[in-house]
Amino acid sequence: MSLSWNVRDIPADYDYPFVEGVEVPFLTARAQLLEAGVRASTRVTVAEGSGGTDPDPDPDPDPDPDPDPDPPEPPGKPAFAATLTAPNYALANTTLSYQLSVTNVGSADAKNATVTLTWDQGGPMPTSSSGNCSGTPLTCSWSATIPVGQSFMPPLTVTVPATANFGEVIDARLSVTHAASGAQDSDRARTTIDARPDLVLALTSKPRQVVAPGAEVEMILALKNVGTAPANNVVLSLPTDTATFASASNSGAANGDNVVWPAIASLPASETATIYTAKLTAGAADGVIQTQASLAGTTAGGASVSETSN
Repeated sequence: MSLSWNVRDIPADYDYPFVEGVEVPFLTARAQLLEAGVRASTRVTVAEGSGGTDPDPDPDPDPDPDPDPDPPEPPGKPAFAATLTAPNYALANTTLSYQLSVTNVGSADAKNATVTLTWDQGGPMPTSSSGNCSGTPLTCSWSATIPVGQSFMPPLTVTVPATANFGEVIDARLSVTHAASGAQDSDRARTTIDARPDLVLALTSKPRQVVAPGAEVEMILALKNVGTAPANNVVLSLPTDTATFASASNSGAANGDNVVWPAIASLPASETATIYTAKLTAGAADGVIQTQASLAGTTAGGASVSETSN
């Protein structure tokens, strides 16, 4: 193969390289032209066996990647469902148990989530000896890792203050936060103070110690409520299995081996005792009349209260 150039209008002092009449397997020739003060350049590639025809002037050996690839899936995030349950009523100076539950309902584990239980300062403030609780007002806090689909359920028992008044409300708030993702949730539980009735029951007999066979013995029952709230639906009963029922005051009647009085709808808190009596007949043979009366009722919130005689 031989190549030749016909070059015109070469600028002064320009050393124009060319090869004339030489066969080469691959040659690049550059011509620079100067016309009307405008410089242009042209690159021509000639390869042996090409027949003098230029290859594709803009080959594309590496096709462009997918111009619109599918976007990556966004990373998963935790999400919470928090529930807090507690009894509807509690007595002053008793324990109060909470059931806390924080479930991760999201699509990623919640590492180092913060679970906190606080109480409204407008109501009675409980106390607790739990290692997760401190301060005044009381705050209980846990740090937990909660995997997807699992729950964090720490047990917690607090003490209702002895100074809590009937009708006051202990208002607790459960919250969970996850700083890394911003996930959070909360729940509340309210417990009303059902002030404590305190039942007292005293039993005496007349005569007090000795009675002749077949004679009557009068049982005297003195009951009162020395607490801070009424006792409702109070039932008084006296076993008679070692004697025979004869009669009773206040509409008391035999019920099997017991003397039972109609329920007292409400026994108010008072230092004054209410007296009930029952007459029992001693057996024909020598023996002992032995009995113990009982008193049972409920608070306004439905909690059970009871007492037995001395």
